[in-house]
Amino acid sequence: MSRTKTQQIEWRFSEREESVQAWLRHPAELHMVVFLRSPEDNQWHSIMTVTRAWLRKHAEEPFVSAIWPALLIVPDGPRSVIEDKINEQLSNGGWRLIIQNAQPLSGEPRFPGPEDL
Repeated sequence: MSRTKTQQIEWRFSEREESVQAWLRHPAELHMVVFLRSPEDNQWHSIMTVTRAWLRKHAEEPFVSAIWPALLIVPDGPRSVIEDKINEQLSNGGWRLIIQNAQPLSGEPRFPGPEDL
């Protein structure tokens, strides 16, 4: 999985590329987890990331049975638009809000391989 570095912070999608592609094909149905590394303490953190379409769909359901964690909300659109928005939000200090609400991960994120499925 490719990593992206903004001016201040490194981040990446949490799943295999197939999962990212599935999310991009069904953005109103699926969410993605983004891992980011804090430049202050060099710890990895994660945040649930959703599109505006996902948020609208779930907010309009007649029953809201879940309490959502902190969400990183990105615009509907192609991958390049989503990645640009993540870069913008994280590089403008948004990562500070995320790490205040999430426990750091122990070590580098590990992604499941085919042998884990």
